[in-house]
Amino acid sequence: MRTFVYDIETYPNYILSVFNDFDGTDTDRFYSFTVDQITELKSFLDAGDITLVGYNNFNFDDPILASLIDGSLSTSNEIYDLACFLIENRDEDRARLNQLRYRDRSWICHDLLQVLGGPRAGGTLKQHQIRMGMNNVQ
Repeated sequence: MRTFVYDIETYPNYILSVFNDFDGTDTDRFYSFTVDQITELKSFLDAGDITLVGYNNFNFDDPILASLIDGSLSTSNEIYDLACFLIENRDEDRARLNQLRYRDRSWICHDLLQVLGGPRAGGTLKQHQIRMGMNNVQ
């Protein structure tokens, strides 16, 4: 099984998915895909037993990634609109949010925010960086 730490960045005109191969060595291997490389992204994720690790990916990155892979979204604007919808996270949209979050995937996902106790207990990624004494907190 291969494990990757991953993140997706969304802008109205640009989408980037980045995966860092976490193989236990000191060598970092990064794989990145734009919206124009969805076919390559599908091949990457279908290459075998893959585990993805992120921060708040259950609520944000996982639904976007699954929507890219299943073909329901294909343009930067469509993906950005979904990202805005996920960020707004309104109660009246709970059914659609859950449909996006709990869909079948060919990979396993672990969300560190959920492991740390959820949004209220876990805090933000910046708060964790500060607690850990990291120097480059922006």
